[in-house]
Amino acid sequence: MNKWECIQISNHKDIGETIAEYQRKGWSLHTYQTAGVEGMNGSVKHYLLFEKEIMVAPANQFHVGNYNCPSCNNIVSPSATKCPNCGKDLEPPVDQ
Repeated sequence: MNKWECIQISNHKDIGETIAEYQRKGWSLHTYQTAGVEGMNGSVKHYLLFEKEIMVAPANQFHVGNYNCPSCNNIVSPSATKCPNCGKDLEPPVDQ
């Protein structure tokens, strides 16, 4: 499952810093787009669409205790939100 976040930037000088900040947080730049009017009084907006993979445990299994991270197969507690081994974000399994 992927999370998406779209960021609007008014000043082109902030683009590189914004991309670096999101990459440090585990996001990947998916799309970069501009819109607006160039010229004396025109303004250009910059749109950065970021994507982040979120690991979700299979919902069709009954979980009583620990389970394995879908990414690295490390044993993870049901209350974990992030795998301590690979750092992937997790959503706790749902008991049925």
